[in-house]
Amino acid sequence: GGQDGISCLNLVEKYDPSIQRWLRVASMGTKRLGVAVSVLDGYLYTIGGSDGQSPLSTVERCDPKANKWLSVASMNTRRKHLGCAVYNGYICMYFCFRSII
Repeated sequence: GGQDGISCLNLVEKYDPSIQRWLRVASMGTKRLGVAVSVLDGYLYTIGGSDGQSPLSTVERCDPKANKWLSVASMNTRRKHLGCAVYNGYICMYFCFRSII
């Protein structure tokens, strides 16, 4: 994700410390910036963000072993520039000094 100065991106890279290089992996289905990212049960989640025009409620989950992204349940409200943390097996979202679980 992120932005190249012109438009939003759906690109994803992983760092391989054995060769000290960043490698491109499967792209997200949605181009987004200002996204929250969390890891739960071995899956990488990208949550909310913006398409460059409007906040998003969409959530995607990456299975790093299969190198594939899957859309999962969206948030109830569109949000960008939010934070998240894993607590007791849940991904908790934080924004505007309030939390939504």
